[in-house]
Amino acid sequence: AVELYYDNTKVFRTTSKGFNVGTHTGGDCINQFNSGWYEYADDAESGNYEVNTNVLLFISAQKSNGGTTNYPNALYHITYTGDITRLSQSHDSFSVNTDTDGKICVFKQSNGNFRVKNRTGGNNKIGLTILHAQGV
Repeated sequence: AVELYYDNTKVFRTTSKGFNVGTHTGGDCINQFNSGWYEYADDAESGNYEVNTNVLLFISAQKSNGGTTNYPNALYHITYTGDITRLSQSHDSFSVNTDTDGKICVFKQSNGNFRVKNRTGGNNKIGLTILHAQGV
């Protein structure tokens, strides 16, 4: 195990089963991920991202259909076997397994891979946060 301390308080610990962030003295535990972003041209897509066996995908963008700046975002659950489930979205700006004009599209490529495509009608800044839970 690796442990990191700040002011004599353990703030990070790795174990054989993952890692712990924060302390366990009660109260809230907030983990913040500051994702970067890429500028996607219209009809541009990401590379393939691996899924083995579960992924939670958080997508944030600057624009939705027609270039409206309203910062749409969505949350997906993706499995190795090909299931993509959109759990939530802030605007009607996302599609699942369809190449839909005016949307940000999430596609399953094959077992173990997915990709994201910008179909919003213009350049768009899109950020992906991928939490990958590997299993058996």
